[in-house]
Amino acid sequence: MDNIRKAIAAFWQGKTTKEEQQQLLSDLTTRQSELKSDLAKEFVGDKADERMALSKERTAELLHRIHERLEHPEQPVPMRWWKTKWTAAAAVILLSSISWYVLDITGRTKEHATTYAAVIPHKLSNAGEDTLHFRMPDGSIITLSPRSTVSYTTEYGVTNRELILEGEAKFTVVRDTTRPFIVSANGYTTTALGTAFIVNARQERKTLVRLITGKVVVRSTAASLFAMEDTFLLPGDEVQISGVDGAIAVKRKPKVPRTLRAPVKQPKPTALRDTTVFLQFEQTPLATVFDRIASQLKTRIAVVGANLDGLSFTGSFEATDSLDVILSVICQMNDLTHEYQTDQVVIRKKEEETQ
Repeated sequence: MDNIRKAIAAFWQGKTTKEEQQQLLSDLTTRQSELKSDLAKEFVGDKADERMALSKERTAELLHRIHERLEHPEQPVPMRWWKTKWTAAAAVILLSSISWYVLDITGRTKEHATTYAAVIPHKLSNAGEDTLHFRMPDGSIITLSPRSTVSYTTEYGVTNRELILEGEAKFTVVRDTTRPFIVSANGYTTTALGTAFIVNARQERKTLVRLITGKVVVRSTAASLFAMEDTFLLPGDEVQISGVDGAIAVKRKPKVPRTLRAPVKQPKPTALRDTTVFLQFEQTPLATVFDRIASQLKTRIAVVGANLDGLSFTGSFEATDSLDVILSVICQMNDLTHEYQTDQVVIRKKEEETQ
């Protein structure tokens, strides 16, 4: 009995050789009467919890796994023979589950138990070259960059709003004070209630979070390579986290010159931007995008030292979105940066940002 118990536990842990698997299969099929009797007595005597009773699917899984690993296909058998074998196998697996339960309450870590619950059945992927837009069950919008993926569970919008990001995305979050919106990337989380922000985790050892509107907090987790204090961001702020040395750089938004926020002369009230108009782009060349924005918002945009050939943008903006919000999204998605000067906005390659 003890040998079979140990063999079953070792099998599920992937620690058995082909010979040991063959022996276990033989024991399950030849010692059914003995195993059924002994295990039934042990089970009743211990008054084990009914919750540990195994389903037929669990029993079938063990036999299937053994056959699979032995590269020995299961053979069809008469129904009466199978019912007898099924009872014996169920008793054996039942004992294995009891053993696992004992191990768990005497020292198995909570993290190991969590691994089984962390199944992610839903995934949003963008394998193309254009930005995609997804509306989540709670109404929040995800603007997913090319070669990026967002994963979430069936509990999203019900008990939580937790996502896992690989790549880059913009999140426009519907406010919900009972369920914070949490994005995990490279071991760090960004938490918001109702706001818009961008997370870039394309590089394995670098995470960037830029806040567009509202307020968020960036935290480290048990999966983070380096611990950090909670970092709160305001609109326009940006935090970069290095996974190499744990360096954290917080960049605060510079004050916008008054000449951009409030023109000195405004000829007529009708010259103000029409709040019912949308800016819509569909695979539009980036140079054209900046020209349209400059024309629509009555400002000058200059591209310096950045080659826009081959770059395009797909997306839309509400007319109520500010110039900073629009440029933040477009530049972040194309590895560019924007800087306000006295009478214009300058667009540069992001690499030149620290020069």
